[in-house]
Amino acid sequence: MRFSTFSLAATLACSAFSAAVPVVAKAPALPERGVYHLSPRGVQYNIDTFDELEEEAEAALPDQIKASIDYLANFWSANGADWALTGGVAMQKYGMEDRITKDADIAVSILPLAITNAAAADPNIQYPPTLMAASGTVSRMLLWLTDALSTVFVDINGQQVKNDVFPDNSELSPSLKNVVTIDGWPVVSILSLVRSKVQRAEKKDIDDVVWFCKNRLGDVTAIASQIDYQSRLSFASDVKANNSDDLKFVAQGLQLDPDEVPSK
Repeated sequence: MRFSTFSLAATLACSAFSAAVPVVAKAPALPERGVYHLSPRGVQYNIDTFDELEEEAEAALPDQIKASIDYLANFWSANGADWALTGGVAMQKYGMEDRITKDADIAVSILPLAITNAAAADPNIQYPPTLMAASGTVSRMLLWLTDALSTVFVDINGQQVKNDVFPDNSELSPSLKNVVTIDGWPVVSILSLVRSKVQRAEKKDIDDVVWFCKNRLGDVTAIASQIDYQSRLSFASDVKANNSDDLKFVAQGLQLDPDEVPSK
């Protein structure tokens, strides 16, 4: 891995800035040695090891994902952060029992730099660098300070579990307002979850919103007007292109006229 002069300067600047980011010094309670694989401190991954970790994390089982969330719950608490589940696990909590996910998505109330600073002291977490360059080119993980998410991996009995963490610094980050508790876990509100999925509009997001519109229609219609109209219209257009049969459900849920939804 090679750093340009600019990258090195940016790294030093980020390091200097990190001193000003308030992170509670208290370390999270660690499990007994042997339960988790411990090293002296957290491990910072790079672009090459990220791909390896992501591939390994595909083998994570539901119980290991849950254990990872439990571990990070203590981590967030110890570092003074509010948090809530979002993404696939949140969909499961809202009743989409057949929703398959190989990772956990978590919204937190702290910024990416604070996350990496805190994770650096935790031996069970592999975390992203603040600034990363690969072969002299800008990589997808170049600036974690301005990214919509950070990815951390938690070692659960030798199995790496991927956690996509959405910090409180992006419009794409689900809101932590009106968090609900389901099965003892904090979960982002339906408004926050649906809004973030409407904005991203990836295939899994479309499937999730279609499920909400089919199974919890009243909840969706109640919050539809709080989502930007053009965002709803663009999302419905994506739904129409993906599966036109689903458009009528989404149009009803998002309070749209199906005839006004443009084709892509």
